[in-house]
Amino acid sequence: MQHPEARYVTQAIWRRDGQSTLTENKFTAPLIAAMNNSPSLPLPMADTLELWLLDASADLPLAIVTSALPRKRVPAIESADWSAFLSGDHDFCSPGFQKLMSGEDDSTVPMDHGEILRRYINVAAGSMPRAQWFQRDHEGNGTGLAGLRLKVGELGRFLTADCFPELLVSEHCWQNEAEQVLVKDYHHWHAANLLSQNNLSLDTRERLEHAACAEAYKLYERRHILPTMLNRERVKVAFVQAKIGLANRTTVPGAST
Repeated sequence: MQHPEARYVTQAIWRRDGQSTLTENKFTAPLIAAMNNSPSLPLPMADTLELWLLDASADLPLAIVTSALPRKRVPAIESADWSAFLSGDHDFCSPGFQKLMSGEDDSTVPMDHGEILRRYINVAAGSMPRAQWFQRDHEGNGTGLAGLRLKVGELGRFLTADCFPELLVSEHCWQNEAEQVLVKDYHHWHAANLLSQNNLSLDTRERLEHAACAEAYKLYERRHILPTMLNRERVKVAFVQAKIGLANRTTVPGAST
């Protein structure tokens, strides 16, 4: 596409206020028109097909693997090994889990909490992990579709909304405190992203909003896709903190934004 200061570029910025780097021509005009007439954020959730790793003991959804738009035939499943992190991503840290594991010993070697969580979930899924696609309805109920290693009677089964974890991983199937804390801290680490969902219970949204305000920059980045705020003053304070942090970064020589 064309750019005001160059003949061709591989990317450009569109802004509703007109401060764009995207030049309007016969090629870009349809895109610009679509963006100008796009619905307001946050966009409604459209992925109603969900692939869930199943709990080996209860045969119920344990952790979500992926989601997709409705289609006639669900994608085939080749593996049910669960992982919620990109390769080499070691940023997730659970303070509660670290404290439970190390006690008051500050000399303990830092643990890879993401890898530990992955192992916990895959152990809960069993030695022969199983997964199933579900078509969710507007009330959160799900109809079981195809999957991997399904048992007799699971194809076409109907699960009510309370059979599905509200967030990414079930918080109620763990036997010890360390596992429970690790899963909850994982959701708190993802709080800014999870707050974009419009189907959260008030208690869950309150918990996530409180956690997200501690990660002010993450929450500020996602401010346009938040469907609601329970405590606007608390969130506004977090936004101010994020802006101050961004301003400080730009005043440091060599700092990038």
